[in-house]
Amino acid sequence: MAKYYRFIVTPIAEIMEETALASCGVASGIESYAISDYIFQTLFLKMTGSMEQKMKCICWDMATNDPEFRYKYLENIGKYGGGSSYDSKNFVYKHLIQQIQKEEENFNPIFFLKHTEIHSMALSAVVNAFNGSKVSTWNQQHFDSFEDSFRDILTSGFGDTNLLNTPWIEVYKNLYDHRNRCAHNTPSYQQNLPTLKQLACKENKYENYYFRFGLLLLIDYVFISLYEEYYKQLSIISLSWK
Repeated sequence: MAKYYRFIVTPIAEIMEETALASCGVASGIESYAISDYIFQTLFLKMTGSMEQKMKCICWDMATNDPEFRYKYLENIGKYGGGSSYDSKNFVYKHLIQQIQKEEENFNPIFFLKHTEIHSMALSAVVNAFNGSKVSTWNQQHFDSFEDSFRDILTSGFGDTNLLNTPWIEVYKNLYDHRNRCAHNTPSYQQNLPTLKQLACKENKYENYYFRFGLLLLIDYVFISLYEEYYKQLSIISLSWK
């Protein structure tokens, strides 16, 4: 009943671990700096791409099992079909919760999702994957400040009816903009240099790859938790049919 279960519940943290291992063969001196941006972009695009495919697979499962959702999804596929933007992820988040609530009326994501634990898992995954590797030394300043900046999410990051709360929606949208710059290689003809006003903005500390990786992981763990609950409901329904 859930063809893509294994793929959906496998954390994208594995992609970071693979990258850290692959970087072991790269020289450690200043000569390696030129290749670091290629590796950061490749890792970032692989992680965002994997998340996009997860959103599509979750929607496929929900559409397979619920004709009403299938109608809504097909009607909005042009708007949410990509699975990469915040709106598309929020669309999947809301409907996944609704699917669970059809079988479990009292289901509340605020109480079900262990936000502190999810945050800790995402933070630890980034630190453990890169600590001591060349991926951390390529931008040691950003890596050293990552834990402090990532803790900001605990205060107001998680939503209930929405995937993220308002301040963090904008942070994710900046991540999405960077994803588009990398995917379409817009720096090839644009300078993309930040203004002094942008550099002075307090949100500028989130404009680094380690934070982007952490935010993607946090969202990934949220969807894994919800999908596992949804899959459990599907399994119960399947058993009741036999």
